Amino acid sequence: MKSVRHLWLLAFLFLGCVTSAFSQATSSGFAESYLQRPVGARAIGFGGAYTAVSNEPNGVFFNPASSAFLAPRPQFSLMVSPMQFGRNQYALSYGQSIENWGISGSVNSMQSAKFAATNLSGDYIGDYSNEQYDLSVGGSWRNDLFSLGASAKYLINALTGSGASGKTFAFDFGAKVNFMDLFTFGASIQNIGGRIDWNSVNGKDLIPFTIRAGVATEIGINQEEYVVRSTVRGEPETVELPATQYVLVALDAVYNQHDKVPTILLGAEYSPLELLAIRGGMSVYGEKFNLNKFMPMTQWGAGFTVKPVVSSLPFRFQVDYAIAADDLANGQIGHHLSLVMEF
Repeated sequence: MKSVRHLWLLAFLFLGCVTSAFSQATSSGFAESYLQRPVGARAIGFGGAYTAVSNEPNGVFFNPASSAFLAPRPQFSLMVSPMQFGRNQYALSYGQSIENWGISGSVNSMQSAKFAATNLSGDYIGDYSNEQYDLSVGGSWRNDLFSLGASAKYLINALTGSGASGKTFAFDFGAKVNFMDLFTFGASIQNIGGRIDWNSVNGKDLIPFTIRAGVATEIGINQEEYVVRSTVRGEPETVELPATQYVLVALDAVYNQHDKVPTILLGAEYSPLELLAIRGGMSVYGEKFNLNKFMPMTQWGAGFTVKPVVSSLPFRFQVDYAIAADDLANGQIGHHLSLVMEF
């Protein structure tokens, strides 16, 4: 029994190294550190500066209040992040608004490749692998100025092959505010109340909480307007057409429990055409090797979106691609792909 416990501790340390590719040095080794990784190729391309943007289904991973501002049609997003050494992250999310309400659901998983397990004597006892899942449902409400939202998560961590597993519930809360159509402010607190209860050892692992706050603004390049006459009084009214070419800038402050200082993230997106957008983002201030630095580059990302028009399909879709920091990969670069569909 004692050797099994030691084996579990060694496996958990291995897991901490595997799943902390994106998290900062101070947060590696804490339970479920994969939850600190941004989800969705578009958000990853922003460098993680997505709390106030979050205007597609993957927004639920950043701010549960975002679903109330989605379109009234069902939207789905599928993300695949294949990484070196057998690591893979998958995510499926859904969201839509219904009048003044928003609903969302998601599945996020992180998986490691099989590895040979031995006991303290060095004897081979089997091939193990690790699988972590985060299943959530959420809801939000809004008026013309702001929205409030919450989501509940069910977390599963299983060391396949050993019988060891842990489960817990956690909660996210968020808000999103629109300031006179000039900029958007978003804030959320994530992973509240999470305590992984292991079935193989007597103990619980606290899941670190994350606090996010961000602001974003969009500048229309080809925004047009025209004047029409009111049908009631005959007075002139100005109608603005949404811009198809724009620049979007986002700034986030992200604090993970046990970090010394928040990480400041800056991201931007430029759409030169209605069917194309390019973006990039990075950490401009934060902690690296226990030192507070400007431009630490602990987090960065870049990518693009393509929105093909296929009239024969019953839905609209876009493809998002991003590259981002991956400290464990050769070249320290990871690749991410998302497919977003709106029915």
